[in-house]
Amino acid sequence: MICYAPDQGGEVAFRRVENWLPRQKRVPEDKAIQILLRGYLRAYGPARVHDFSAWLGIAMKEARRVGDSLLPELKEVPVENEKVFILARDHEELRNDLNAPILRLLPAFDPYLLAHAEKDHRLEDSHYKRVFRQAGWISPVILLDGRIVGLWSYTRSRNSFTVDIEPFTSFRGPVRAKIEHEVESLAHFLEATCAIRYGN
Repeated sequence: MICYAPDQGGEVAFRRVENWLPRQKRVPEDKAIQILLRGYLRAYGPARVHDFSAWLGIAMKEARRVGDSLLPELKEVPVENEKVFILARDHEELRNDLNAPILRLLPAFDPYLLAHAEKDHRLEDSHYKRVFRQAGWISPVILLDGRIVGLWSYTRSRNSFTVDIEPFTSFRGPVRAKIEHEVESLAHFLEATCAIRYGN
């Protein structure tokens, strides 16, 4: 019934949906949850039904029922001997993308890090508290092929910024080259020059 609106004087603001958005077509609840599952898997797959249940805050029984109703649209993929799913239509695209390592710099509080009920497939237990910190703080991370391999941060002056890299293990040349590519993209976005510093 309400949605976010532009901030007002630095304060969060809300508006009634009926006064802010065009008239919305009503969707039956079963169809709405199917739409959510498709969107969830598109953004966060591969994932388990348990992950979707935790993400949406619904009972496992209901999550299984929705998953079963969409089985013709899903494809099971092997991930560490677990039963996980992606959308079947995404399979070919993902298979092509996995031919080379993929590295991304994710910002603080990136929703990708909250999409799965357990995080052990993302990082080692010894680094967990460096990423998922006290008071709900989530650090900016370096993601390599879906695993968290380090942290990053940046400081900015007027027309330049410095990116600090904190690897969890030593980074070899190809990984450093991918980090440099990501930082170049960030520099282009911020319209500034940049430098990279590696920590221990």
